[in-house]
Amino acid sequence: MFSLKRILISAAVVLFTAGIIYSVTPNEKAPEFELESVDGTVLKLADLKGKVVLLDFWATWCPPCRAAVPDLVELQAEYGENLVVVGISLDSDQTKKDVKPFMEQYGINYPVVWGTMNTAKDYGNIRAIPTSFIVDKEGNIVGKWVGMVEKKVYKETIDKLL
Repeated sequence: MFSLKRILISAAVVLFTAGIIYSVTPNEKAPEFELESVDGTVLKLADLKGKVVLLDFWATWCPPCRAAVPDLVELQAEYGENLVVVGISLDSDQTKKDVKPFMEQYGINYPVVWGTMNTAKDYGNIRAIPTSFIVDKEGNIVGKWVGMVEKKVYKETIDKLL
């Protein structure tokens, strides 16, 4: 169980890092993953090669993550087949039950997969959420953000890749 102090510290880290853009090495390959989706299928990053991908590490208990979801839903709807948004849920065993109802409530129109400690580690030891990445059609990370990001920032990056 989380203590109030730990929750407040975590919230402070998320708020402090909100919107900070972290640079990545150009053409850095996105780490491969094979993760079970909320609907029980398996999603492999390799299967998305040839598409622009927006990976969003998030959890239902995270207020900035919740606030960011409507923009992700809009981006997926706007770009259609030219973009694949993938939600990587870092919900714990205690909060996993909240993911499907959350998806229904927010009209999530993109795949959501169960993140693992290894996936979080492979993507730079995710320390705060939301953390998001944009991956180009060749599988290279071209953008990384920690904290809530304005939709227009994603659009600027995505439009350059299409």
